[in-house]
Order: sequence, then structure tokens, then C-alpha cells
Amino acid sequence: MALSTSLGIFNTLGQVIPRDTAVRIGKLSNGLTYYIRHNTIPKNQADFYIAQKVGSVLEEENQRGLAHFLEHMAFNGTKHFPGNMLITELEKKGIKFGANINAYTGYDETVYKLTNIPLNRPGILDTALIILHDWSGFILNNDKDIDEERGVIREEWRTRSSSYLRVQENQILPKLFEGTPYANRLPIGLMEVVNNFKPQELKNYYKKWYRPDLQGIVVVGDFDVDEVEAKLKHVFSDIPKPSNPTSRKYFTIPDNKQPIIAITSDPEIRNTSAVVYWKLDTVEASKKESQQYFKIMLINRIVSNMLNERFAEMARENKATNSLSAIMGNYSVSSRPAWNLNIDAPNNDLKTALRTGLQECERMRRFGFSKNEFEYSIKDFNLTHNESQYYDRKNRNTFEYSREYVGQFLNGDISPTPEWRYLMTRSILNELSVDTLNFYAKKYIQDRNMAFEILYPVKEGLLLPSKSDIIKIWEEVKQTRLKPWIKDEKSNDLTTLKIPARGKVIKTEKNIAPFGFTKWSLSNGIEVWFKKTGYDEPSVYIYGFKAGGYSTVVMDDLPSAMAYTNIASLSTFEGINGRAQVQSKLDKNFESITGNGTILHPKILFQNIYLKMTKFKNEQEAFGNWKHKQQERNQSRSVNPQTVYADTLVSIMSNHHPRALSLNNPKVLDKVDYERINRLHEEHFGNANGFTFIMSGNLNEDSVKVLAEIWLGGLPSTNKLGKILDHRIYPPQGIVKRHFNKKMETPQSSITIGYTGEIPYTAENSVLMSISSEILKMIFTETIREQEGGSYGVGVSGELMKHPTERFLFQVNFDTDPNPIKKKKLIDIVYRELKMIMDKGPDQEKVEKVKQNLLKDYRESISKKDAKYWNGYQGAILFYGVDWITGYDKIISSITPEMIRSFTKDIFNQGNLIEVVMDPETK
Repeated sequence: MALSTSLGIFNTLGQVIPRDTAVRIGKLSNGLTYYIRHNTIPKNQADFYIAQKVGSVLEEENQRGLAHFLEHMAFNGTKHFPGNMLITELEKKGIKFGANINAYTGYDETVYKLTNIPLNRPGILDTALIILHDWSGFILNNDKDIDEERGVIREEWRTRSSSYLRVQENQILPKLFEGTPYANRLPIGLMEVVNNFKPQELKNYYKKWYRPDLQGIVVVGDFDVDEVEAKLKHVFSDIPKPSNPTSRKYFTIPDNKQPIIAITSDPEIRNTSAVVYWKLDTVEASKKESQQYFKIMLINRIVSNMLNERFAEMARENKATNSLSAIMGNYSVSSRPAWNLNIDAPNNDLKTALRTGLQECERMRRFGFSKNEFEYSIKDFNLTHNESQYYDRKNRNTFEYSREYVGQFLNGDISPTPEWRYLMTRSILNELSVDTLNFYAKKYIQDRNMAFEILYPVKEGLLLPSKSDIIKIWEEVKQTRLKPWIKDEKSNDLTTLKIPARGKVIKTEKNIAPFGFTKWSLSNGIEVWFKKTGYDEPSVYIYGFKAGGYSTVVMDDLPSAMAYTNIASLSTFEGINGRAQVQSKLDKNFESITGNGTILHPKILFQNIYLKMTKFKNEQEAFGNWKHKQQERNQSRSVNPQTVYADTLVSIMSNHHPRALSLNNPKVLDKVDYERINRLHEEHFGNANGFTFIMSGNLNEDSVKVLAEIWLGGLPSTNKLGKILDHRIYPPQGIVKRHFNKKMETPQSSITIGYTGEIPYTAENSVLMSISSEILKMIFTETIREQEGGSYGVGVSGELMKHPTERFLFQVNFDTDPNPIKKKKLIDIVYRELKMIMDKGPDQEKVEKVKQNLLKDYRESISKKDAKYWNGYQGAILFYGVDWITGYDKIISSITPEMIRSFTKDIFNQGNLIEVVMDPETK
């Protein structure tokens, strides 16, 4: 009776969701589907996608890896862009491989994309459509290119062959998906197939599956829709409709009466974890069009939020040391929906953690949620999601629409208008009762269609549970006497907050160059920079900082200072209801506070900042929980080669300085003390003098001034100002080479070559560093990846540091085959190319490619002048003394190959080289 009387508007929800008419959807006679939409954020740019309903699940046993291999070949020559021309031509227009030109292969789909394409370039729109056209059916797949790409795929497999991937492939998926192709179709495939398949086999696979009836084109951007549609029809009309095509099978995941249990271990797994699945019924694409489906998906999200709020409360109060989360997702890698319970078990005590998580799911099944929980969650969801999304509807980025329409093509999801979504969500939330919500919540947890995925590290004395142990825990949970959840009703921090003695603005400066901010100097020593944005957005952002950080902390307090940010994030204030988020932080050189809220509730944002700076909530139980989890992670770091490698790099880069501590070190973590953290908060945030706040948003300036006087001007202060202490924690001088061996399951060598030294922190030097890094990345992609097949990718990064002194760090890093001869050859290539660029400089073409990409990024960054934009660039002026906007494009345009040669010579010839190589242990 309660259910039927609470449905209200739900009785009419059998209607179809109205599609957003702003997106033009069509289908060509050859079967190709297209989605086209006009959108101006960012201006003069567009995204181009081609989605294929083809993935690794369609491979035969002797084809494992071909779907992914074919994705690689799409960038190695097509009908209109042979060889490397596709990437080369786009890079000339500032379009970057990886960032703007990319693809991925999944089990059921392969998606190619060109993103943030600048439309102000003549002919670029036509070029992008022709590229999609070639990917559709005109990839060349030359034999020579195929053979050269095998090495790249091998190195990708080596790089990505993590412990999780290994156990997924060999132990988890075969059990979870027994009897279906998903059991052994990881997209990376088998290296035996990758190394030995004949080129004709790949060509046959391509011809069989890449066809217009399985393809969807998505084009979104700042263009005329009619024009793009006409061009698209013209370009793609020559692709023939397949005759007698092979039927595209869609594989179902069968139901199971008894739980499926997959238990595995691996030496490089760091901690014990589990996922419990309750498979739900697959939803047909036609049913996804109904308003009833929209309602159910909304309820699913709210139920997930409510159960996760219980888990969060348990963690805060130390009722559970394990980490729990629940989500309405999928059954591992498949498209079948499932309710997922995720568990991290400290001390490898899975039985306790599993019992705790299952018990809360069982409690939800028996009793549902209370009215208080329900009302809190509905209010929070409406404020933090529905309202904010609606008010920000005009500011949706092109990539959001693109991703949405790709999903619509692949999965049958429907995209209504933001207005319809907002009104329908509000109506459902208004009509929804706790009884109706509980009706659905209790349906998720069942005895059938249950599966367990359990991962353990390999440790001496650690025994894995048996399948019967897992089933026994579940059976015992079902027999446990439980009581309904009682929500901890805490006092509202806002209603008990007393208004402080109001400070005063003692000086006002208006329209300060270059961005027109207003600056208020407050009586307690705070400076507030504010800019009213004309941008139609709901969000408001604020950032405050002060010199000092844990550079000013004595050695005994340093471990606690380094843990401060983690612990401060555990401290939340009641009554905020998601209307404002504020975080206080301590880093090496600054203490800072960041916040965001909405134009509807600016006062709450200021109040939250005041609370954060004046009150460190007693979260000692949550602190104990955090420290316990960190200790558990530290115990397992030594078995993971990549964490050992990262820790080694950090230690060397700091020259083993006594203050260069790490919370990953158990001895350092043991010294983290809650009372010291509390005292550090008072020392660094209890004195507001010297803080600078930057705020932007679509708010009335006079109103912000009043709020600043009350809630920032009312903060306590002393005469003490902050300053950064330089402890000279710098990389070692001279040449340092460290080669070591580590036991690993998948043998590979990890290599880092770094240069350090001093350099002025200027906009020009920053641009020179960026261009130099990108050029070298291109060079190493051509040499190490493409020519040698030596690595999946070579990372090149350059960084300028401002504080405490002006320095730089330049690094080249990659993973490769540990074969000594091959490894030495690749290292020699790195040094050869570094010497080449500082002796002769780069070629003009590469310089122009990188400059065009930086100019494209620059134009994109200044096209959306929202609150984040203004805060970021004004912050750079105050924080670094650099204006990244005014004249920045002129600096980029002025860079020449000779300037790059001179710059790289300056940084590489300072004589400070670090080379770190990790090899596998030899048996």
C-alpha cells in the first residue's frame, strides 16, 4: 500500500524520454550513424569521434590482440594519410598526438578521437572528417608497418603488465566469465599472437568488422550543423554497405544460483581487497528510452550515496578500519549491470572486512534507510548535483557532449535536454518517498547472481581463505541479528557559529592591472583580491595562501606536518550539505586554503573558511584509522618494483637530505602525532596575518566585501608574518648514477635520466622548457618507440621551481626490455639526441609544431574566462610573479631553434646529471 500511494508521477513514467533536439542524429544508407551538435565551449574548436561496436570479445583464439593491434595501425597509414602523415599533418596545426589524437580498445568497442581541433585553420574540418573516413574503412595495414609495430605492442604489454592485469587475465576473468568469451579476451591480447600472426590475418579481421553498420560518427563543436552534416554525408557516402556481413554477436552473461568465487594472489599485490558483485538484469536499449528507466537510475545513485554515507560515518568513528564503498556499476568488464561492494582489508584480514561490508548490505536489504537519512540525502543530491548541473548547463564543454553521444551510440543511452533532466529530477525527488526508495534498495542484495573477486598479496604465513570460508561468512551474515541503522545526529556547525568581531577594509584598490581585480586590505593583515565575472556560471572559487608551510617546522614536528593535509581532509563540518567545500593544506613552502561554492550560497563558503581556520575538529578516531591504513600500505610497498623505484628516485633527487622525509617510511609514519597536528593547525592557520585570498565569481562586489570583512576580517591575527626557510633540499651536484636490481614478475628495466640546476623563473624560460620537452618527446617517439620498438612511450618533462630558490628539473624516463644490449642502445640514443639538440638545435618543423600546439592551448585557455580562469592567472602573478596571459602568445611565437639550442645547452651543461636504472633480479 505504501508503495502504490507514493508513486504519484511515477504512474505516468512509461513515456519515452524526449531527446535533445539540439543534437542532430541521422543514419546514412550504408548504415553509418552520426551525431552532430553545435557547442561554443571552447570557441572555434570541435571534437571528432568514430566509435566502433567492435572489440576484443569478437576475436577468435588465434586472433587475441588483433583488435588492439588494429587500433595502433590506424595511426600508421591510411588511404589519404600514408605512413606517419596523419600525425605529422595534424601536429603542424598544433594538434598533439596523445592529448588530441588518440584511441582505445575495449571488450565491446573501439573508439578513435580527435579532440580540441582548432577550426580557425583552413580546411581542418574537412581534414578531420577525412581522417574519420579513413579509419572507418581505409587503414592501409602495410606489412612492413605491421612488423614494426609488434615491438611497440610488446613494450605496451610490458609496461602495463601489472600484478592486477596478470591475475585478471589468468585467474579472475576465467572464473567470473566462465563459458563466455569475456573469460580470456583482455584487449592487450597474447604476445604469442602479437609476435607471430600473419599480416593478412589482421587485414581479414579489419575487413570483417570495420564497416559502417557498426560505426557511429560524433562531431561536436563551434560550427554550422547544416554545413557539417552536408560534408559528412559527402565524405562517408563512398563507403559501401556491406553485403552478407557477419552478424555481430552480443554475448550474455549467464545467471548463477551459487556464488562465483575467484580467489587469487600475486607477489606484487600490495594489499588484500575484494569486490562483491550482485548481477542485475540487463536492460534492453529500447527500455533505456523510458522515463521509468531514468527514475530507476536516479534512485540507484541516491541509494549508492546513502550507503556510502554510512560507510563514511563508520570510517570517521572508527567502527571499521577497512575501506568500503558501494556503487551501481557493471559486472567487472562486461556491460551487464551489477551492484558492487568494494573492500580494502587492512592487515590482510579479509574475513573481518568482508563480514563488515556484507553486514551493511544485509542491513540495507532488511531495513532500508531511515527517514532522516533519506531527507538528508535528497536535499544534498538536489543541491550538489541537480541544481548546480542545471545552473551550469550553458557552460558544458564539448568533450562532455561528445562522450555522452559516444555512449548513446554504443550503449543505447538517451540524452535529454538539461532543462528536462533538471525538472524531471526535481519532480522525482519531490514525489519520492522513503518507502519507494527502500523498495528498490532492498532488491539489489540477493542470494542469486552473486560473485566474489578476491585479491591477496603473497606473504609468508598468510593463508588464503577457501571458497567454503567465503560462503560461510555470507551465510552467517544472513543469520546475524541486526538492528536498523541509527544515523548519528550531530549539531549543526553553522547554526552554532557565532559571528566574529567584524574587521574592516582599511584600503581599497580598484581595477588593478592586468586583470582588473579589486584588492581589499583588511585590518587583520589579510589581503583579498576579488573579480566579478561576467560569465554565466553558478560556481565561486576562492584560494588563500601564506608563506611558510612546513619549511618552518622543527624536525620533530616534520612527520606530523607532512601528514597534516591528509588529516585535515577528514575534518568536516555539519550543516554545510555540500553547498561549499573547503580544504586546508600544508606543503613545503606554503599553507593554503581552497574553497568552492555557489552563487546561491556565498555566505556558507565564507563561514566554512572561517570554521576551517579557527577550529580543528576532533577526529582522533578517524586519524587512527588513517594511520592504520597507511601503515598497512607501507608494509607492502617493498614488494612492488614501481614503488621501490619511485622511492629511490625521491631519495636521490633530494640528495638524501634529513628533512626529505616520506610518510611511506614506517619509521617516519610512526612519529605522526595527532596532538602535534592539532598544534600545527593553530600555528599555521590561527594567525591570519599575511594570508592572501583570491576570489572570482558572478557575485555583487559590495556583498562580497561585507562577507570578507566579517568572516575573513574577523579571523584572529598577530604581528607575526610568514616566510619560507630554505633548507637546501636540492638534488646532488655532479654526476650520480644508481643502478640496482629488484625482483619482479614481468621483467623490465625502468630508466630515468635527469638534469638539475639553477635558472631564472620567467615566462620565457617556462616556454622554452615546455617546447624543448615536447620536441624531445617527438624525437624519442620517432627513435625509441617507432624505429627501435624499444618502449611503449618515453616520458619527457621539464619543470621550473620558484620557491625557495629558482631551479629546474628535466627528466627522461621509460621502461624497456631488460636485455643489456638493447637497453644500452636506448640509453645511448637518449644521450645522443640530447647532445644533438644542444649542439645543433632542433629542426624548424618540430619547433613550429610545438609552438602551434602551445598557441592552441593558450587560445583555448583564454576562451572560457570563468572563475577558475581568473583565480588561476591572478594567483600565478601573486604566487610566482609571472603573467601567463598578457603577451604570452608573443613569447611562444618568438621562440626559434637557436633559442632552444642555447637554452638546452645552458641546462644540460650545468654538470648535474642523475641516471637511475632498475633491472630485474637475475636468477
